[in-house]
Amino acid sequence: SSGINAEYGGAEYVATNLDMNHALADGRLLPGTGAVLEGLSQSLGITPKVLGKPSSDIFKIIHADHKIPDKSRVLMIGDSLKSDIQFGINAGVDTVLVLSGITSRRDVDNQDIIKPTYIIDSIVNLLDDDR
Repeated sequence: SSGINAEYGGAEYVATNLDMNHALADGRLLPGTGAVLEGLSQSLGITPKVLGKPSSDIFKIIHADHKIPDKSRVLMIGDSLKSDIQFGINAGVDTVLVLSGITSRRDVDNQDIIKPTYIIDSIVNLLDDDR
């Protein structure tokens, strides 16, 4: 009820992301921020403003803070289509989807909306000289 009271008290409802799962190194999944906030969102009847991925707002801050002159030299690497890859797309940079995390090849093939620039099996593949 504190979330409901905060919303009606004028507080803004914000979240870092809406990821439903968080992958552990051993392959197990834990509930992500989105899963934890789902009940509160349903109670409030609204969704939070996302300040982190996939919102491009955070990229604007990164871009300014690091004085990035050329976005074509930026590569967003991540294992989540909905947060990491969509973040890169929203920011206008190339993306690499790493299949060793939350997203599988089947997940990519079963949707037509979010298309990474590149797909690799493991982050180790970025070190290959053949790429």
